[in-house]
Amino acid sequence: LVRFLTRLVREATQKKLFSGISVGSHSEPVDILQYADDTIFIGEDNLDNVKTLKVILRCFKLASGLKVNFAKSSLGGIGVNREVLISYAETLHCKLSPIPFQYFGIPIGVNPSRFETWQPIIKKFSKKLSAWRARTLSIDGRVCLINLPLYFMSFYRMPRMVVKQLTKLQRNFFWGAKNEESKMAWVS
Repeated sequence: LVRFLTRLVREATQKKLFSGISVGSHSEPVDILQYADDTIFIGEDNLDNVKTLKVILRCFKLASGLKVNFAKSSLGGIGVNREVLISYAETLHCKLSPIPFQYFGIPIGVNPSRFETWQPIIKKFSKKLSAWRARTLSIDGRVCLINLPLYFMSFYRMPRMVVKQLTKLQRNFFWGAKNEESKMAWVS
């Protein structure tokens, strides 16, 4: 069923009925993201896209027998006029999504070059590390834990200040430092 919905969106895109967005240096087209039963449609800001999306969802319902729960669905737009978003949400009979929002732990609709964007991630990472005692974990276990920020780094480029702060947390945890106490890394 997931493939069927993807195929409907891709066909609409190929027929120029739905306009996704292009990302990256190679202008890769993106129009739908799916994981299990979670779906995000990504498209340009225009009423034709909204109407086409409504038709796609209606076709999906008729073909699969599954009904989209619009009460649980939401519409969000980055850089889109709020009044326009409200009219789109009314067309789809869904609610507005607050921007920024989280998708699988990744903040969407934020400015990744701002330190404030990374504060919750730094705080969460710090809590995760403090919950574990470095002395009770093997080196492999410590390496696994200190690599948690890689997930976020695969989506956004971190500001230098954030990298410095995370690196300090990682080093202190890896070498077992407590508070501001320094540990010596011996090399043989």
